[in-house]
Amino acid sequence: MRDDYQKPLRVLMIMVGVVLLIAAANVAMLLLLRNSAKRRGFALRRALGANARVLFGQLISESLLLVAAGCALAWLFASEATGLLTRWSGLDFPIALDHQVLLFTVAVSALVALVFGLIPMRAVSSLPLAETLKASSAATANTGHGRYFGRKLVVAVQISLCTVLLFVGQLLFGTLRNLETADLGMRTAGILVFGITPQASVHSGAEVVRFHVKLLNGLRALPGVDHATVSQERLGSGVSSNDGVLVDGRSPLPREPFAPMRVNAIGSEFLRTLGIPVHLGRDFREADILSSNRTAIVSQTFADRYLPHTNPLGHQIAFGRPPQTYMIVGVSGDSRYTGVKEKDRPAAYVPFSHAGDISALQY
Repeated sequence: MRDDYQKPLRVLMIMVGVVLLIAAANVAMLLLLRNSAKRRGFALRRALGANARVLFGQLISESLLLVAAGCALAWLFASEATGLLTRWSGLDFPIALDHQVLLFTVAVSALVALVFGLIPMRAVSSLPLAETLKASSAATANTGHGRYFGRKLVVAVQISLCTVLLFVGQLLFGTLRNLETADLGMRTAGILVFGITPQASVHSGAEVVRFHVKLLNGLRALPGVDHATVSQERLGSGVSSNDGVLVDGRSPLPREPFAPMRVNAIGSEFLRTLGIPVHLGRDFREADILSSNRTAIVSQTFADRYLPHTNPLGHQIAFGRPPQTYMIVGVSGDSRYTGVKEKDRPAAYVPFSHAGDISALQY
């Protein structure tokens, strides 16, 4: 899964880091302002005999309480959000927060609590008691020009980061909408996909073919089933079978011994079931599955690249080890084979009964 998810996850983690930085800066400023406003109270405690350890204990306990509450709420929110995102995205494998994430969260929380507890200690320990007690709490809350400028700078940086996040989020949302509305060349709604492997008593290729044909006929007779078919490679699964092809006994690419092509073994009514348009010729029939004559359907990209300016029907293609020859009986529209962002590539479909090892098929 790394090839599919590594890049988008890196982008999301960068955004998460920026959000964490903004949130940490907000909390830090609020705590510093709060501690600054409490300088008179700290001075009063020192005047009454409180030592640095007592003051540090008060500061660290307040920080720990705040950070622990934030850590617990963050962990609960992350757990629920992860489950919601997993269900929304339709991933077919479980995703959950692991112990490394929990340890990282606890470590960051402990570090933040310690830093927030130590930073005010220097100011508390160096407070001029007489002047601080004489001044009003409002006056002691005021800070110098340098600190005021630093806070304005922090706010300006936060606004800049928020603006960047807003635009990046809008771009990611636009990309998601484009992917959701992309033309896949086939329908995706109302389709159920599952894999079937014949029982151990089915051995020969002819028995396997009869098994799948009988099962398909039974599925097509079920109430509520409009169409049913099979394929060796499920479109959109990220898996593809690739081979080199000869057209009419020679390579359609003069400088290459073979031309690249994707191959999928399918059943009758495959194009009709998935809503893939037929531009020329026809879809596979039951007779093509049971016949010894080898037929094939090629994609529009295959026809445009390897048989340009001619009618592809009736031409011969050969591939496999050893090469087997098939006659083109149809030209289908292009469909996304391994993923939504895939570019159109030459592809061919052949009856599953002529594909060799077809014990396990996708229904």
